[in-house]
Amino acid sequence: ERMNALGVPVLATAHHRDDAIETLLLNMLRGAGRQGFMGLPPTRNGIVRPLIEVSRQDIEAFAREQGIAFRDDPSNRDPAYLRNRVRHELLPLLEALHPGARQSLGRATVMLRELGGLTDMALTRELELRVKPLGLPLSDIRESDHPHALLAAFMQDHPLHPDRVEQVLDSLEAGGSGRCFPVEGGAWLLDREHLRWMPERRPVATIELGKDLELSPEAPVEARRMTSGDLPAHFGPDDVWLDEDRLAFPLVLRPWRSGDRIRPLGMTGSRLVSDVLTDAKVPLDVKASVRVLESRGTLVWVCGYRLAEGFQADAGSRSVVRIVLR
Repeated sequence: ERMNALGVPVLATAHHRDDAIETLLLNMLRGAGRQGFMGLPPTRNGIVRPLIEVSRQDIEAFAREQGIAFRDDPSNRDPAYLRNRVRHELLPLLEALHPGARQSLGRATVMLRELGGLTDMALTRELELRVKPLGLPLSDIRESDHPHALLAAFMQDHPLHPDRVEQVLDSLEAGGSGRCFPVEGGAWLLDREHLRWMPERRPVATIELGKDLELSPEAPVEARRMTSGDLPAHFGPDDVWLDEDRLAFPLVLRPWRSGDRIRPLGMTGSRLVSDVLTDAKVPLDVKASVRVLESRGTLVWVCGYRLAEGFQADAGSRSVVRIVLR
């Protein structure tokens, strides 16, 4: 944002090979995923790191030869920072255990970065073939010979910590459909046959519908008066025609609650709304936003799914209220 505000197209940083090695080790210690193993990229989002494959020792030697003054930030020696302990304790220990460890780790950062780029391309192609409108099929994850990499690529916009990825895979093995794995902005959901992203939803508001049938343009339904002569031969669960004489205004449009019951059209007994939604195979993330229409405490309509017995308009209705789910 700052670069855009200043009109700066490219920003060069002084990150060097030692920084890349430290970042790789830190990411490994913290349990980083696929992107963490790729370390510091030479270029990304307008940021370039021209010295990323040059060691700190070589940079300092060049500066001294050329008479270039430089300052060593004293905070780089503060052991309160984990990076400094990696720099001043772990790396010297690795070098003592295996002379040339820095050079080996430096080569590893380059190799992992290049392999990561190739892996990204392969996984992108694979996801294009596997991902369906409802998400990533659970069968594809179970049958994959690289499930960790597949999940990391699929979840890259809302990543889970690797420990949580293991929990996803364990749940798959246990047949744990319905489990949620929350992250900022929503949750990953094992929903029947797919792994899918469930964005965080705003609370569903309760709306009253008066006898004037006036609603705001933002309301999830629209209502109007009709006559029995307008009745269609067939209408769906998102377009209901109600006998006005059987309604008690104001009608209440609210989110469904656990324990809500409705007597579905054509049935003699009542059913739990939760069972109605389960039978309709409504995904968990959609269930949370389902509304019901209530008349004096009795459910008239599970919006978009089932109309209640006793409220439907017919040829003998004097006045008809048509309500359509937007």
